[in-house]
Amino acid sequence: MPFLSPGRRRRAALLAVPVLTLSAGLGLVGTVGSPAAASTATTSPCHPYQLPGGGEVVAMNDAGLYIGQVVDTSGRHAAWWTHAGPDLSTGWTVHVPDIPAVPAEFLDVNASGVMSGYSRSLRKGFVYDSNTGDLTWLPDFASGYDSWARRINASGVVSGSAVDDAGNPFAAIWRPPYTRAERVHAPGENQNLTEDGTHFKVGSETDGINDQGTVAGYTFVGGPVHDVPEWTHSKQWRNAYAPVWQAFTRSGSGRVTQLPAGYDLAIGFAINNDGLVVGASLRGAPTATSWWVPAYWRNGVEHDMGAPADAGDGIAYNVSQGGWATGGIDLPDTMRSFVWTGAGTMQLNEPLPGYDGSWSHGVSDVLHQVAGSSGPLSSPTPTVWQCPADFTTG
Repeated sequence: MPFLSPGRRRRAALLAVPVLTLSAGLGLVGTVGSPAAASTATTSPCHPYQLPGGGEVVAMNDAGLYIGQVVDTSGRHAAWWTHAGPDLSTGWTVHVPDIPAVPAEFLDVNASGVMSGYSRSLRKGFVYDSNTGDLTWLPDFASGYDSWARRINASGVVSGSAVDDAGNPFAAIWRPPYTRAERVHAPGENQNLTEDGTHFKVGSETDGINDQGTVAGYTFVGGPVHDVPEWTHSKQWRNAYAPVWQAFTRSGSGRVTQLPAGYDLAIGFAINNDGLVVGASLRGAPTATSWWVPAYWRNGVEHDMGAPADAGDGIAYNVSQGGWATGGIDLPDTMRSFVWTGAGTMQLNEPLPGYDGSWSHGVSDVLHQVAGSSGPLSSPTPTVWQCPADFTTG
């Protein structure tokens, strides 16, 4: 915990968990759809604009509030940007509140300007009201504040994960006034695994929540593996089963839907009010250069977003209420932000002129914008892409 936070998005983080297969006996809801054929890369017509300061945009709302982090000589600070005027090349203002922890970042924002965030130095999730300046740290399941606040909905309910008294991370939500963490109870999260003779629980996480209170995330369940020799050698068996990352949703009424993978593993990372889930899945048997690719689920059916054939890793981080999605993929010699408008195949967003890569987290179909960063991960530059009014990937 956390899995694919903005600063942990390249191959070292993406491949931190073994590649296994989902069990056919898990009772998955829905079926696996035919994956989209691997496409050639298509460059989007969306134009990049630079925001002031170093850092990156991690989310945005339809009112034009862009949140994330800015970087200066004292570290990485949670911040947001506002814009005035018709020209995105000027008119930006950056706001840096006094969050008493560095590094810190905002991770999501709702329509009311209330933000969820995370302090990496303190390992604490928090909620910040940009209208009042009120800051609330989110408790865990024990007596501390080891929590991860990834997403916030219109009612101010936050989704993420929190640790119990044994230090195990489990999917969680917090409701205003945020006095306690509530367990989501994802399937399979209590299984014990073994690594180098040590037993531990790997838990679960909810990285998405919609306005109806349905959460999307991933959990660790057991399943028979394809690569039997590797897993026998590494001694990570548990009763002939091994850990499997599986995407799931859980509604406010408690109905759990386990989401199938294109091949083996999958994670859900965001969900909109129509129930469209986006995240990442394996396209096929893993190779030295191809693992996770961006995926989406409609009505319990998994679909590939159509990452280029030479994509190494990728994930869809966010989905708007109108069905636009964004994220990033690794290519052989660079990384690219992408945009997908609910149909067809993703298109790749070019970085700012003079920069060698792009990545994105925020998306608004109302504003026809994608938000993220340009440049290397070590020194990102906040970037917003403006797409044409008639833009579509379908």
